[in-house]
Amino acid sequence: MNPMTERVMMSTIGDELDAQLPDFTSAALSRRKAHFKIIYQQTAASEIPEPVFVTPQERLDYHDIANQTKSVISNRIKELLEKIQHSDTRNALEDEWNSFVKQQKKADYLTFFAKVKDELDSKQFLAKTDSLSNKNTLKIKP
Repeated sequence: MNPMTERVMMSTIGDELDAQLPDFTSAALSRRKAHFKIIYQQTAASEIPEPVFVTPQERLDYHDIANQTKSVISNRIKELLEKIQHSDTRNALEDEWNSFVKQQKKADYLTFFAKVKDELDSKQFLAKTDSLSNKNTLKIKP
């Protein structure tokens, strides 16, 4: 086997395995060290490493926003709101977040997250198309 070529690893029953699985030992070691710091030394770990994923689906499920807690979703919403550059839009969404959505259920958090993400994506798309159209305009000299 040539180590320079990418190969999809398969389990014995034919399921695709996660691409990072060969690094299992180093990933498990870093998780054990973080666990030791938190439990036995009672210090906060700087960053808790991701779990070791066996299949690509496990990785997708772990990172899926719908599987996160309300506090994680709330933090992600705040991060997205900070990225919106148009102040009127950002202020309107922040007002909606603070007055109504913040006291609701997880499903409402997810709906609002999608709304903010769509707003951010549309503004970024418009900014990119504006910059492209400005570059592509012909300048005619008088």
